[in-house]
Amino acid sequence: MTYLEAAHLILAEARKALTEAEIVSRALRKGLISPRTRQPERSIGVVLKRASQNPVSSFEQTAPHTWQLKPSKILEHPMSMREAALKVLTLAGKPLHYQEITRRAIRAGLIRPEGKTPAYTLRARVGDDMQRNEDSPFERVSDGTYGLKVWPKDLRKAKRATKKKAAKPVARIAKAQPVAKPVKPAKPAKAPKIAKAEAQPAVRKPRAKRQAIAEVSQPVVAMKRPAKVADQGSLERLARLKAAH
Repeated sequence: MTYLEAAHLILAEARKALTEAEIVSRALRKGLISPRTRQPERSIGVVLKRASQNPVSSFEQTAPHTWQLKPSKILEHPMSMREAALKVLTLAGKPLHYQEITRRAIRAGLIRPEGKTPAYTLRARVGDDMQRNEDSPFERVSDGTYGLKVWPKDLRKAKRATKKKAAKPVARIAKAQPVAKPVKPAKPAKAPKIAKAEAQPAVRKPRAKRQAIAEVSQPVVAMKRPAKVADQGSLERLARLKAAH
């Protein structure tokens, strides 16, 4: 629930002027709001100040940071969810989503819901009335959107018709205006090929045969060491040694 809707419910129940801090404390106690800032009093004060600038607003400021509902906006006997939905749709003159119906009913002071989800409650009441009451004034236009049976069929099906009409023009435009492909420049004509004169086949020269080199096998001769020739001195020494023995 928004700060504006919560403030409307709290002030309608109090039937007197309340400060911004009192409005926030009562709304928190009932679980109507979930502040995301550290100073919700300041936030709700800004919201109420902006709403009060509207000539048809339900809020009026009696003192600094103090607000109340205008006497003409306070109902002695609030309506039921069904009656409030019927009145909101009658004044709107067109199908509305159940959340928008609840929002308008709260702002107009038609209902004083005590739960955290008044929109779901209103949807359940309207759906129950459509199932059990054969003379129910409500009609489901689409999922979550309701209208009145007394309206002409064109008005009741306005939402479906707008969706179909919005989809068709796109397809028509796409067909009517095809994307022009870029024209490729024509390639220049190629000159005819001139036939080459028939060349005479080249005469290949025969390859010279390699002369086989006959390998001459020679026997392997073992090399002997040259004999040492003894000199005269050596012979004399050898003779003396033999004579001594």
